[in-house]
Amino acid sequence: MSQEGNTLLRVKALEEEVARQNIRLAQLEATVEAASRKSSKSSAQQQSSVLSTKDHRASVPGVVARWTKPVVIAPPGLEELRAKLVKRLGCEAFAEELGPTVSYERFKSNDPNMRFNWARVVGRRIVF
Repeated sequence: MSQEGNTLLRVKALEEEVARQNIRLAQLEATVEAASRKSSKSSAQQQSSVLSTKDHRASVPGVVARWTKPVVIAPPGLEELRAKLVKRLGCEAFAEELGPTVSYERFKSNDPNMRFNWARVVGRRIVF
């Protein structure tokens, strides 16, 4: 009989603990829900004020690309391949005195500093 009383006391204590845990879980869920609502409002405001490149960059070639020839851009080690592609695609040839399409330079930290001649690149299909 003493074991049954002990078991009943344990069951009652466990039921009380489960009730406390359920209350704590409900409080935590309410806190998370309030925080997510707050963050979604702030992220919506932040998204409206920040320009994203995904929305503002062209995902298709421009109108000019329909009737202009493509531009081939290659690093210095692939000049032979670039020349073959230019010839095969029938790309426009630019004179040496007009300067390169891409200028390969380096910063003091030895990081690459690539500069494009945008007048040749804008609105065209580009082959890297």
